[in-house]
Amino acid sequence: METTDKKQRGGARQGAGRKKIGEEQRSHTITCRITPKAMAALETMSKAKGLSKNSFINDWLESML
Repeated sequence: METTDKKQRGGARQGAGRKKIGEEQRSHTITCRITPKAMAALETMSKAKGLSKNSFINDWLESML
């Protein structure tokens, strides 16, 4: 049986894990309540553009800036 050096096993590896993202790319979570009519409109408009509801709202809000 071969012996292995314990220093070679386990532990953090350089370059492993998620890469850090800049402050500009970070997203924030919000929670809000909307009426069923507004939700239906959101679903219809986002599907028409081929976007998720999240992407649709993000694009819509950024277009107002």
